[in-house]
Amino acid sequence: MKLKGMDLSQFPGLKEKCRRMAENLQPCTTIGVAFSGGVDSGFLAWFLRHILSRRVHALMALSPLVSDREKRLAREVAEQMDLDLHFVHVNPLLQQEVRENSPRRCYFCKHVLMQALRERALHLGCGTLVEGSHAEDLQSHRPGHSALKELGIASPLAQGGLTKGEVRTLARAAGLSLWSRPSQSCLATRVPHGVELSRELLQIIEEAENILWERGCRQVRVRVHEHLVRIEVDPRDMPLFLDGGFREEILEFYNKLGFLHVALDLAGFHSGSMDKKGGGIP
Repeated sequence: MKLKGMDLSQFPGLKEKCRRMAENLQPCTTIGVAFSGGVDSGFLAWFLRHILSRRVHALMALSPLVSDREKRLAREVAEQMDLDLHFVHVNPLLQQEVRENSPRRCYFCKHVLMQALRERALHLGCGTLVEGSHAEDLQSHRPGHSALKELGIASPLAQGGLTKGEVRTLARAAGLSLWSRPSQSCLATRVPHGVELSRELLQIIEEAENILWERGCRQVRVRVHEHLVRIEVDPRDMPLFLDGGFREEILEFYNKLGFLHVALDLAGFHSGSMDKKGGGIP
């Protein structure tokens, strides 16, 4: 098995994991992939399309929880990899369990999104729908995985035993530009559990993050705590905030969005910070 001429014998452990992943997908000729344009779902779709020679339909759920930036990047990735990309419009906020934003929000949201993607995949003639969770995802607290099991949606990367770092290694070996793309998550992860979600709040968060992306930050999360906003960026980008002009621009922009206090988290970006016990700001 080769990746664009690169013999996987250079990576014996990865070669075996790719073999296991391929074996699990052997019966399928047309496959739907829950697609975000990130490294995991992107590499999975590429592997199915260009290594296993399957007919692949990439399906991306568009909802108020997904930014326009993510939609644009997903389209660019799909074009680069010659994938058929389908946008599926669905609004999880219509579900009370999602709006209430309890610690189980991810389960209810994932169920709604994946059910919509599965229905579209079946309509397109896909024998199965798969998604891009890797082995490490299964070791962390992710309520959405229960929804995947209930809907019968497989996670080939995880089943093959591939970790996040190994997926990046394979994507880089394949020459995929997305191999180093920062991990992303839905906009709801910026809001503390128990605070009701609304389209308006999520749009404000998206605007607050966009200005930081546009100014060159490599990783961004804007966490909302009522009238205080907590900015997480890659530590390498923290010096940007020492520039008086940049700082004033961000303060003015965030004040117009309705935030009274703007804080830079000195810990930098850390995934799942809203889930930490005692991590909320009273």
